[in-house]
Amino acid sequence: MELEPLSPELVLVSAPDAAERARALLTPVQLWEPSIGATSEQATRLPFLTFCVVSLTTTLGPLALIAAVH
Repeated sequence: MELEPLSPELVLVSAPDAAERARALLTPVQLWEPSIGATSEQATRLPFLTFCVVSLTTTLGPLALIAAVH
């Protein structure tokens, strides 16, 4: 029995045996590969630190301005 190309939506609603055969014909996909080489701790912490500082500033800045005006 030859299988015709199916869309992912049709595989979801097709019979389990047909869906299994369709999945078996798929080629494996590599979704993520870790980068080669070591990254320094500072390079990984800098984006997080920047996010924290910007979040605190945008949250506490307007509150400090309101408290200073009143």
